[in-house]
Amino acid sequence: MESIGAILRQKREEAGISLTQVQEDLKISLKFLDALEREDFSSLPAPAYCRGFLRSYARYLKADVDEIIAAFDARHYPSEKTFSKDTEHADFLKDKPIMIWVLSGAAIVLVLILAGRMFKTKTAVEPQQSAVGMTLPAAEMPAEQQVNAEGLNLTAKASDTVWIQVISDGETSSEAILKSGESKSWQAKDKFTVWVGNVPAVQMFLNGKPVDLNAQQEKVIKDLVLNRKYLDSMVQR
Repeated sequence: MESIGAILRQKREEAGISLTQVQEDLKISLKFLDALEREDFSSLPAPAYCRGFLRSYARYLKADVDEIIAAFDARHYPSEKTFSKDTEHADFLKDKPIMIWVLSGAAIVLVLILAGRMFKTKTAVEPQQSAVGMTLPAAEMPAEQQVNAEGLNLTAKASDTVWIQVISDGETSSEAILKSGESKSWQAKDKFTVWVGNVPAVQMFLNGKPVDLNAQQEKVIKDLVLNRKYLDSMVQR
């Protein structure tokens, strides 16, 4: 297989597309695009973001995305053994059988704790019976608390083409290229880590409250952390 950079450059030149045009369409900086074609990955962010840029660029050029990502991992991170989560979990348990019992016990304890919390929450909001049998109305839970109980929700609304990558709870990575008028939402339990390629072209809302992206004073935002602490600070404003 040819080098990754050579494939990307060849596909782009065959399509008659300039790097400037790619930058405008994908909202990825010229510096990063040039680094991808030269395979200068040391000039790019962490591997997760390199893969994101490669995936977006390969898809844009109608190249084989899976083949390019596999080549990137094999050539530049050969020491990193890749497992599916199921395989890694199975091997771990096979090597340490005693952990089966430990994990099973922990799961039972967790279920009991969650059941207790659900019971307390249900008791707190159910109508209460008075001494004479009258039903008293249940206190309504504030909307913000209802959202928090379910986790975090991040919504992006684009006014122009924008590239966005979101990592939920440090594990699940998702990227999108939104065009004007389009929107997308992500869910997480505790936090989001966000990259935005064209800040003026997007509005973001964390659990329904607007995120002040302009506070970063950057057109490109890297590693913006949106978590419960950030949400609490928004509620207090």
